[in-house]
Amino acid sequence: MSWLLAERFQHADPLVVEAFTKEVARLAFEADPVAFIAAGVNSEAISERPSGELPLYREQLHERAVADPDRILALARGMENAEIRGACFKELALVWAESNPDGFFRVIAEMPQADLELLHGLEAAAAGNEDELLDRLGSVSDPWRRLLKAAAMVVKAEKNPLDALNWLTEQEDADGVISLLYQADATAWGGREKMERFLGSVVSVTEQLPDGALGKMSNFGRLFRRMETYSPEVCIRMDLVRLGIPPTEAGHWKISLVQTLSLEEPAAVADVYQHELRLGLNERREIARCWIRAAAQERVAIPQSLLDVMDPTVRKEAEMQMERLKHPKPAVSPPTIAEQLDASAGDSDSYGFSFPRDLMRPVSEAAMDEAVNWAHDLSDEQIPSVYQRLVHTGSPPPQVADIVFARAIELGLMSDKDMIDWTDQMSNRAWSNPADTAQALNGYPMGRARNQALQNVALRWHEHDPRGAALWMGQLSEDDRQVAADAIQRGEAWERQSEGH
Repeated sequence: MSWLLAERFQHADPLVVEAFTKEVARLAFEADPVAFIAAGVNSEAISERPSGELPLYREQLHERAVADPDRILALARGMENAEIRGACFKELALVWAESNPDGFFRVIAEMPQADLELLHGLEAAAAGNEDELLDRLGSVSDPWRRLLKAAAMVVKAEKNPLDALNWLTEQEDADGVISLLYQADATAWGGREKMERFLGSVVSVTEQLPDGALGKMSNFGRLFRRMETYSPEVCIRMDLVRLGIPPTEAGHWKISLVQTLSLEEPAAVADVYQHELRLGLNERREIARCWIRAAAQERVAIPQSLLDVMDPTVRKEAEMQMERLKHPKPAVSPPTIAEQLDASAGDSDSYGFSFPRDLMRPVSEAAMDEAVNWAHDLSDEQIPSVYQRLVHTGSPPPQVADIVFARAIELGLMSDKDMIDWTDQMSNRAWSNPADTAQALNGYPMGRARNQALQNVALRWHEHDPRGAALWMGQLSEDDRQVAADAIQRGEAWERQSEGH
């Protein structure tokens, strides 16, 4: 009757009709919220109502879900309005998580899409029996099932990390679960804290896995890189080859880890070189060389215990380094960075332009300021020559290159390939210094090339660190943020399509 009365007012003043409709809606809510929603979902009048009223729907739904859950579930299945239908499913799941685990799984199996808030409900539904919970997840469709598996595994790992890791190695979609774990600190369920607890648990038991257990998990490298962030001293001693990681790949992981650890824990590096014979000689040599380079920078003596186990080639390098420590060369005042830059830029006969070695490693703030000022002072006539030589160096210092590249874009010198190569480097910088990268992009003139840079950085960063990408995007202008967000959405849509979901 309420909707019939509303239709009779269709020729009245629109403001009168709107006021009347709102009052009728309020009365209908109070009388029977379920009937109101059932009538409104398939009605043009309700489908066009302000989305701001949805919280009221949810409040009423929550009350009715407790009192009459079966009716709400039946109602939700037939709703055409996806937003309200999703709200019904969500309220049911949250209500049933603690009181009716069976009902909880019935609902999430029908969820049209994943809702991260429901991960709280998942933990409640576990009710101390994570094994049964994980078995039940087999009926839930991908990718929602993977998201739930990731959350369930975190729950399980807090009580029995070895069982949790063993369970993961047996899953056909282990790579997908790991990808979600890798992105956990971007979720709305306290993911970073949970991820840290999970990794702390898993790192402590990885060595207890059976031989070859990790060989089934081609994506384990992503998880390992997260583990090494929290417990590098444990990861460096993991026998990855025994666990099923190919020797060359295991060696590359260890080399990367050694480069991070060497200055802090040289003893761990010596231990790896001494005992991980299955890594292969080349990998072990590179591990030792990382250590030698670190020792040279810090002027640290190389322990005799490490010298004793080195192969002759690497040992000779180490002994030469020891001699240099005993007899250091007298200090010579080098030319200033600006003088070196001017000399390199003045070489017009070849593409030999390269930045001084001092700029290829951390330098003092004053030295970098000198190089930045040099770049700012370049004339339009000098930019083409400097830009071409800069491109051929492969890894110019970003503080200087930002200035030269921005000028090159203004002058129409940058090709699409050069832009892609440079944005790859910017992506790597973005992971460690989002503010610096956002500032660098702000200095680029508006246009297609700049938008391409934004898109490339956003896509690559979001893939590896969604939360960090979101923080970086928060520092961009509104227009740039939209360009980056659109690129991420397209990338996610392409990934879903490629996975067949």
